[in-house]
Amino acid sequence: MSSAWPDQQPIARTVGRRTQAPVGVPPSAEARAALDSRANRLTRAPKGVFRYASHEDMERDRQRWQTQAIVETQRSRGWFGKTGTRPKDQMDAAAIARALEELGRRP
Repeated sequence: MSSAWPDQQPIARTVGRRTQAPVGVPPSAEARAALDSRANRLTRAPKGVFRYASHEDMERDRQRWQTQAIVETQRSRGWFGKTGTRPKDQMDAAAIARALEELGRRP
């Protein structure tokens, strides 16, 4: 076998059905709509470049954003303030309440 990389095996199998668009052809209206819908998606972290003095500062912000996202999701689904009968549900509600207290907010 006289290959440039003798330890590699050539892979001649294609998986899936998608084909690559020809160069210079704009995407279809359906593909463009799919891209646009993803572009308008809300993210939990604010946009921008953040520079932190330490990993702890970065982790604190990330956890704050994640907690806010969880609370927002639960409120939108009508779950916030409801605790189930399972101990895990009660622990989750208590953890969210503690996190909100640390953020200086009320549930």
